[in-house]
Amino acid sequence: MLDDVWQSDIWENLLRTPLHAATTGIILLTSRLDTVAVEIGVDHTHRVDLMSVDVGWELLWKSMGINQEKEVQNLRDFGIDIVRRCGCLPLAIKVVARVLACKEQTENEWNKFSRKDAWSMSRLEIPSALYISYEELPYCLKQCFVYCAMFPEDAVFSRDDVTRMWVAEGFIDEQDSQLLEDTAEKYYYELIYRNLFQPDYLKADLHLCRVHDLLRQLACHLSREECYVGDPESIRVNVMSKFRRISVVTMKDMVVLPSMDKEKYKVRTWRTSYEKSLRVDNTIFQRLPYIRVLDLTNSVIQSIPNCVGRLIHLRLLDLDGSDISCLPESMLPHQPSDT
Repeated sequence: MLDDVWQSDIWENLLRTPLHAATTGIILLTSRLDTVAVEIGVDHTHRVDLMSVDVGWELLWKSMGINQEKEVQNLRDFGIDIVRRCGCLPLAIKVVARVLACKEQTENEWNKFSRKDAWSMSRLEIPSALYISYEELPYCLKQCFVYCAMFPEDAVFSRDDVTRMWVAEGFIDEQDSQLLEDTAEKYYYELIYRNLFQPDYLKADLHLCRVHDLLRQLACHLSREECYVGDPESIRVNVMSKFRRISVVTMKDMVVLPSMDKEKYKVRTWRTSYEKSLRVDNTIFQRLPYIRVLDLTNSVIQSIPNCVGRLIHLRLLDLDGSDISCLPESMLPHQPSDT
């Protein structure tokens, strides 16, 4: 089975050879694009009907944490209108439900929400309901959500990793003498509550999450001017200076930065793919003077140069899974003199 296929060339790249070698075979493929089925030449097509508005309305009030419909019966007409505006899509309904749960349960409040101008805005393939849900976030949660564009599609990330990155990036403000890490963790669970993060419910503390591809597409759209996911070697030099965050995904064995003056590099977060060991030239420590998060997990790197001590903005250096066995003196705590 192949789920959520976006490109028909998967037939050429993945399936044709094994299927030709097999005596019989059935492939079940799901896609949102009719063109994919046509181009591949499938034998049978089944179109899944949209959720009915009545079922969508039930999903809406249940996703708000309401136990019985009678508690919001007076809002049914507005709710049905909102469900229709969500395109009867379960993800959009569940995300919007959490927004409504934070508002007063009055006809006036729901009417104002259903009349927002953003409902008529078309943004790529992203349902307007998802963009509206983003707009309704407090600023502190907006930047934390958009940061998830750093993670490749379908990637699973951990609570501890992402919250440390938020803190290092400066997204978390001190609240009532609370530790920044504790505040970041609160934001993490708030994004789960709002259905913007999808947790692994088999984990008791929900410490593993992923982002639905439509929500990630929204995050990528919102951060398109400053976040790049892919091979940095393919970035044009005049564009490279705009990016603040780079997540390396490449089929190559080594990461190469475009050649340009180091002062033009404004990158604040650098992350290598966890799925593949990549060789990273240690000149990276000399060429990213504004770096705050340097995640080299599973990277093949020989040594950490002493110049890392001059990275005054660096708050998080992750060397997990690398072969680094010692740190340079510039990273070691200074010992008090005996004088």
